[in-house]
Amino acid sequence: MGSKIAFFALAFAAGVAAQETVASHTAPAQPEPGSIYYSDSGVSAPVLIPRKRKFASAHGCEKKDGMPVLGAVVGIDGVPGQISVLRQAGSDLDQAAVAYLESERFKPGSFNGVPVPVAVEVELDIEACVQSPAKDRGAVSVMIVSRPDESLELLPRPADTAGPLQSPSPAQTTVAVYKVGGGVSAPVLLNHVNPSYTEDARRNRIQGDCVIGLIADANGIPQNVHLVRSLQPDLDRNAILAVMKYRFKPASKNGVPVAVSLFVEVAFRLY
Repeated sequence: MGSKIAFFALAFAAGVAAQETVASHTAPAQPEPGSIYYSDSGVSAPVLIPRKRKFASAHGCEKKDGMPVLGAVVGIDGVPGQISVLRQAGSDLDQAAVAYLESERFKPGSFNGVPVPVAVEVELDIEACVQSPAKDRGAVSVMIVSRPDESLELLPRPADTAGPLQSPSPAQTTVAVYKVGGGVSAPVLLNHVNPSYTEDARRNRIQGDCVIGLIADANGIPQNVHLVRSLQPDLDRNAILAVMKYRFKPASKNGVPVAVSLFVEVAFRLY
């Protein structure tokens, strides 16, 4: 990060004292390639680019409101990726929120004026219309009926990282997501990250487990990280942030790496 240092020197010439101030400026720190930036000095948040949209009619369906909170990384192209659900509003609304955020576009965030991938938290105030299918026909349809109010903030740096987080390589584009068993081997955890306690949870001595669902893709990188069983909202979010940084030896089927769905139990204990 950039800083300015002023040096004060006392110069003497011809027996007469003269004071001069010499300013020395360090060059602003440059972004590290392939890194994700958080709420730190020199980091600016992405800015939403308003777009014209068409929304569904609320006529003839069940109205449903909610305020899910999503985590995402907005790339230098302004496209949000690595989207996860940090606070649930119900599975239907959560899915609608993820799809909506995927379609949004931003002016990218920056570090010392240079565009960089930035981790953000987005709260969406959603009004939706839920249509249930006829018996045994199709799936539930969730349609957003008006433009959601969006609140975007930079995500705080995970407690265990001192610098920018290295961005994972893009996930393989694949339709197939397997379950372990029946010829599909389990992924092997290579990099485990402990979640951080919040001061409020520590003060109130909140302990227990939350369950996080995810897809470990064919590169061993967590995708679609989401909350399955809650412990406490702030601890849930820290658990999700920790699991997002897990790295696996990928699962395989017939010797070929594949994506698998799995659940992770994250424990919070005070000793």
